Amino acid sequence: SKTAILAEKEHYLLGITQLLQQQLAQQGGFAVLEGRIGAEQNKLMVLNQALAPVTEQVSSSFPRVGAGFYHRQLDAIVTYGPEKEYGDRVGKAISAEHPGRQVMASAQAAVVSGQFVRGNIMNAMSPIIENGQTVGYIWANELIDDIDKTIEQMRNTLLLISALALFVSLALAFLIITHLTRDIGIIKKGLEGIGHDLNQRLAPLDGETGDIIVAINRLAQSLFESRQTERKLAE
Repeated sequence: SKTAILAEKEHYLLGITQLLQQQLAQQGGFAVLEGRIGAEQNKLMVLNQALAPVTEQVSSSFPRVGAGFYHRQLDAIVTYGPEKEYGDRVGKAISAEHPGRQVMASAQAAVVSGQFVRGNIMNAMSPIIENGQTVGYIWANELIDDIDKTIEQMRNTLLLISALALFVSLALAFLIITHLTRDIGIIKKGLEGIGHDLNQRLAPLDGETGDIIVAINRLAQSLFESRQTERKLAE
């Protein structure tokens, strides 16, 4: 179950990067956005103004998820949402060992867990490819603590269900054993009575023990009738 949840989280986060990829494509990609920038304009600021609303909309739609764009040439974070929490990361470069650089180098999406810009996260990254060149990457991540809470909730639910199932099983076993012990006690007492008096009969019971009692009563009746016949013959 834990493996299934982690796999679902990976697909979930990669799906968010694809959503951001589509939003970027609708604006023409980095190339088109950069083509609109004047000579005196700050490229990072203009790209941020164009993509921050998209990042904010997506990150606000998926609680506890951080997302954003990275520009390879600028070597800087272009957006990071929710902006209120992570807007101060804009303009910063990722470390040389950051897996985002591997994603840009290989042009292959990846999901990696570890200590990154946001903290201890599961980070899904998809390359931004324009005109056959990787110009950056998009990420969506979630804190490992939040994922662990989801797994813990699942574990607690499974433990509760297992405990309830065990309790019900033990209760049923107890009731069955109690019922069976009571029936055996009734049969035992009844056999002792029949041993002294063949006219006695066992009270009927439900279930399989009831069938046993019917058989015992028939046997007692047969023995009684046989004894009566023997007495008549003897007389």
